[in-house]
Amino acid sequence: MLPSELMTPINPQCLLNPESTIIESVEKLQKYRFDALPVVDGEGSLIGIFSKRSLYKCLLKGVGPGEKIKGHYINQVVSIRHDQKLNEISEIRNTPVGQWVVVDDGNRPVGMLTKINIVFFLLNNTERLMNELSSILKAIPIVLQRKLIPEP
Repeated sequence: MLPSELMTPINPQCLLNPESTIIESVEKLQKYRFDALPVVDGEGSLIGIFSKRSLYKCLLKGVGPGEKIKGHYINQVVSIRHDQKLNEISEIRNTPVGQWVVVDDGNRPVGMLTKINIVFFLLNNTERLMNELSSILKAIPIVLQRKLIPEP
């Protein structure tokens, strides 16, 4: 399974840059319903993430709504390449982070992978596996009957 198959795609309008203001960031967090948004440089490459936690820290420091997010976003962000297999990505298993930025080959954000995305995938996969197992279990008595009763 690839991150690109599970992620929530993001459009360029929800990206932030270091010159974005706190209020712009809050408006985008609310509008796009993410808990964090990628911060990109002038070329669109990922350089950080501005999260609700970043916002709370700004509020506690008394940062005004018109101030820039530069210096207030997390610049050591865990990103995942869109073509990496999920079972090979140790960052997902080994970090308490609840969301990851999915990037393309040019390190440009293309989506967000959240724990919710993974939970929904597992739930859907579990339902499919239960249906398959149920079909197998229903077929067992028929197979056993055929093996126990020799055909004439």
